Amino acid sequence: MRVDYRRTIIDFISRSLKPAVVDCSSRFDLYGIARMVRWSGGDPREVLRAVRIVRVFTVFQIKPALQKVLATGPDLIIINDIDNLLEDEGISEEEKAIAFERAMRVVASAGVPVLFSDSLKGGYEDGQNTAVRHTAYQERVRRVV
Repeated sequence: MRVDYRRTIIDFISRSLKPAVVDCSSRFDLYGIARMVRWSGGDPREVLRAVRIVRVFTVFQIKPALQKVLATGPDLIIINDIDNLLEDEGISEEEKAIAFERAMRVVASAGVPVLFSDSLKGGYEDGQNTAVRHTAYQERVRRVV
């Protein structure tokens, strides 16, 4: 089932919960979410204050970013556009796989919901499916998580 991550963030904030985002593509648009809140009569500043965003640029940065975000005590973590990092041709498949598995171990032990989103599609996949399109990495998610 596909769910809109923007609505999920708004829902969490409306219940005084703290969402965090690990943005793997620099596409995550917090201001767009704030506009949605403003249009519905809410306070967009509340969104801007509540959401913690950490941007990563290589697959090697995912694990430290997750650890950094977890240290802030979030109630939800969204990993946005992880596929962008897995498509980096400058890093060997073996190195990407090792770094990805290490990050997934952090996800497995996070103690809070972790969602994989695809900003181009505006949502995330619920349950065992993730927005990770690479078949080899989908299997690694299932095996680790």
